[in-house]
Amino acid sequence: MGAASKSPYASHCWNPYFLHGTKTFAFEVWEQMGWKTPDTLVLPIGHGTLFLGAYLGFKELKESGMIKKIPKMVGIQSASCAPLYQAFKKDWKETHPIQKKETIAEGIAIAEPVRGGRSWK
Repeated sequence: MGAASKSPYASHCWNPYFLHGTKTFAFEVWEQMGWKTPDTLVLPIGHGTLFLGAYLGFKELKESGMIKKIPKMVGIQSASCAPLYQAFKKDWKETHPIQKKETIAEGIAIAEPVRGGRSWK
């Protein structure tokens, strides 16, 4: 029996500084697009760290005067596991745990996202 079976997994999603690492995604997109931003950015959402980090990065670029506007950001979830989508559509302040169904989008199939607060509105 290994340590993983005795100890809980302390996901990187709980780390408040992790978002500041994922915000570099925005800087990389901006650089690779020749110092321009896309009109729309579509990102997968599991816990929400990449989406929120990208938003922080584009927000910092805008606040620094490097870009004129933050791209329209669209988050996607699997129809089989979409707690953030359900909360958004029902205007809830936070997500509620859901029953996860089988999906090929296993990497984003998070039934209880750590960042399930109303940060998407």
